[in-house]
Amino acid sequence: MASHFRLTLKTTKATAPIIALLRRHTGKSMSDLRNAITTQQPFLDATPDQNDYEEFATSVVALLDNLEAEDIQYLVEVDGSPESLQHLRNIFQQGHEIDEQTRHEMDLESGEPCIETLEWLKRESPHNVFCQTLKQIVKGRGYKVDAETLAWAKRELDID
Repeated sequence: MASHFRLTLKTTKATAPIIALLRRHTGKSMSDLRNAITTQQPFLDATPDQNDYEEFATSVVALLDNLEAEDIQYLVEVDGSPESLQHLRNIFQQGHEIDEQTRHEMDLESGEPCIETLEWLKRESPHNVFCQTLKQIVKGRGYKVDAETLAWAKRELDID
């Protein structure tokens, strides 16, 4: 997964609306942003922590959406290489999917999966794996679930 991101504006005009928009998203000072814009240096240069990756991705996508809405052009660099916005969005989507998979796998391993995790298992795993897991839940073998989840598992297996 990509680890270092840099965003640079294509313009060198540090207008008040541009600085305000960047400040709102980055929290940087006006002078730092003005300097970055006029010298065409990155206004965002970050290596997000794995624990904050999802939050980082969400905030960067919101920033880029705002830049695009204002028709402000920018350059994207990922791990030292110029990349397209679509590539960046793909990286963030992949990170989200990995986080989701990890969360659901941990929920399954806990022995107390929730319905959301079982729905994920239904979408992402072979049918026989899904059915076998539900059968184990219904029989109480290795899983301890609440009454709602147990009823859901029985409905999925068409057991009354």
